[in-house]
Amino acid sequence: GCDACLVVGPPFCNQSPIAIPTPGALFQPAPASPYPSVISVTSVPDHHVVSGLTVTLIGFSHVNPDDVDMVLVGPVGTSVFLMSDAGGATDVVAADMTFADGAIQIPDNTAITSGTFAPTNHGTPDGFPSPAPAEPYAALLSAFIGSEPNGDWSLYVVDDESIFETGTIAGGWTLNMTTSFAQCGNNQVEPGEQCDDGNLTPGDGCSSICNREICGNGTVDPNESCDDANT
Repeated sequence: GCDACLVVGPPFCNQSPIAIPTPGALFQPAPASPYPSVISVTSVPDHHVVSGLTVTLIGFSHVNPDDVDMVLVGPVGTSVFLMSDAGGATDVVAADMTFADGAIQIPDNTAITSGTFAPTNHGTPDGFPSPAPAEPYAALLSAFIGSEPNGDWSLYVVDDESIFETGTIAGGWTLNMTTSFAQCGNNQVEPGEQCDDGNLTPGDGCSSICNREICGNGTVDPNESCDDANT
């Protein structure tokens, strides 16, 4: 749980409760409070990218969980549906739910209990009120692999349907993340890289550590006799 979270490493936590209100009218999504709930990650070393990710809700309760939609948005705007139209109309009480690719889906019309589940959407695509990004949303947490880990991770939660039915995520949520060093030479410009031309050969405009080879960058690149970081 969140008691084990660290300030400078995973799991990253936001222990503040998330209140899920009832919509003022049918089919008018009611944003949770706060909206979004944010975990700010700042401690991952430079030149690292996300290599794996799971998300845990602590103490999720709702009278009608089928009405609750959640989407996770990463620092560079990648967005993944965690759950929608799942769990039916049976009360869920203080469930600790971990989302992980490859796990079983949340049941469609069966009571939710604590456990590990795959991101699940049993219904048609659902939109979220601003400032959440617009659809489409990815279906797997692997969509975050290779992206920047540092920055704001935002959890958007809404109740999209029934009135007079409320809920909470009493203990907040956690982000369990693994990272790996960005691989220079794979022809993908990853966090911490200025360029990546698919090789580690210096002198071709992109260095062996994926920095641009230009006069004035403060590095004596091939074919330069000096570089004093100005032009």
